[in-house]
Amino acid sequence: VEGCEITRAGYRADQGPDPKFGTHPQAINANGSNVRGCTFRFNHVYNCYTEGIGGSGNILEFNLIGPTTAPGLYAGEEPSIIRYNLIYGTKNSEFLRISKNGKLWCAAGIGLNEEKSIGDHEYSEIYGNIVVGRYAGLRIANMTKTSGKHAKVYNNTFIDNSFNIMVSEPEYWEITFKNNLSIVYDTKHGRHVACYGDSSG
Repeated sequence: VEGCEITRAGYRADQGPDPKFGTHPQAINANGSNVRGCTFRFNHVYNCYTEGIGGSGNILEFNLIGPTTAPGLYAGEEPSIIRYNLIYGTKNSEFLRISKNGKLWCAAGIGLNEEKSIGDHEYSEIYGNIVVGRYAGLRIANMTKTSGKHAKVYNNTFIDNSFNIMVSEPEYWEITFKNNLSIVYDTKHGRHVACYGDSSG
């Protein structure tokens, strides 16, 4: 799937934005069990009331992803490659999610294995992406002893996300982080601060 421009996905003519905020349909849904080994590139997805591109078991590359109320790019269940994408957020409340305490937040730029119901996966690779202004630049969650193994996250740049990298269940990490750049704004000194590093577990 190449060169598509998709906006307002999840908007219902009879009631406006999907009240579930972030369920189906994705702007591009590649999560089905019969959708594997495909490539999704050069697409522009923005201002959507749901996921951007859900692509388990596929290659997601060179996409431009704007505001979405669920992860801009999402992978789980089977090995995926997410590379060379630019993902950005917004402060426009129309495309922000509302937390249980009423706080508005912009969904993750890249989500990996965020749902326990989708099964386990191994060997995903996430590299060469730039994520700016989301709730989490990269969110890896709901891992089990058999999921997330051998994932590689390298050469990405995360800028001014609430959490540039956010991982739960660290006791199950078998993930390699290498050469990622994290840039945050230092409000005390009025400047951006950058750091990078490697880790694995």
